[in-house]
Amino acid sequence: MNNPNNTHDDMNEPARDNEDPLAQLSLAYVRAGRALHLAFLDDIATRIRSACHQDARYLEVTIDPETDDVTLHSIWSEQTDGLANYRQLCDLDADSEDWTDDPLALHQLVHDLENSLATGYLQTWGLVRPHPNYAYPHRRWIVLPPADRIDAIAELVRAYVPNAEGLVCSFRWAGHAIGVCLIAVIDTDGQTTGIPCGKCTRDAEDPWPLRTSHTLAHLLAQVHALPHLSDGNLLPFGGPTCDDEVAPRLLPLPSANPTSAP
Repeated sequence: MNNPNNTHDDMNEPARDNEDPLAQLSLAYVRAGRALHLAFLDDIATRIRSACHQDARYLEVTIDPETDDVTLHSIWSEQTDGLANYRQLCDLDADSEDWTDDPLALHQLVHDLENSLATGYLQTWGLVRPHPNYAYPHRRWIVLPPADRIDAIAELVRAYVPNAEGLVCSFRWAGHAIGVCLIAVIDTDGQTTGIPCGKCTRDAEDPWPLRTSHTLAHLLAQVHALPHLSDGNLLPFGGPTCDDEVAPRLLPLPSANPTSAP
């Protein structure tokens, strides 16, 4: 399924072998920079979870439109009983005096967050969202990536296909974003379940809701952008193609824990 949020026309452009090598290297350099900003956010998430809040999921911030300065207001956890239910782990506005010698090194964390947000690249991975409370229209929520994206993808897929063993997808860079096409789920019996194109069928609910496809597309795009995750996890699938950038990839899902529900 093509990412429904991605409407770039160059998604369907064929690869060109005669492109200027310098232009290709420059593009690779820019893409590496975008991945670096994603890695910054990974580091921030690790520091927060290691220091004090293992279930931290969101940062509530204000971003100054003139200076790009970031004010960190709160740290939130997503409740498991519903997407709209959140739990405030820390109110930095109310407890600012308690963070003078905090384990997070708060000033450094905010500085790193400003660097990560400065380019706007995090928005292409679905990591910057409007505040869920309309009373704060100028605030944003920064989504902290899961500690293990592959496990998170497996959990999402197996919530609807319990015996899923692999996910087939393809990728193409499109401007600042990575276009993700979800193709099929392969189960332990070798059966393949196709994934309808949400761009063509807006009410597609098989094998999962469209909302789940959005979440999977964002996570898969992040996996693709980070070399330490894409190498060894996204495997070639099928025969050779003339355009390797959009050749299908197989993401094998880690073994399910039989003692826990997906």
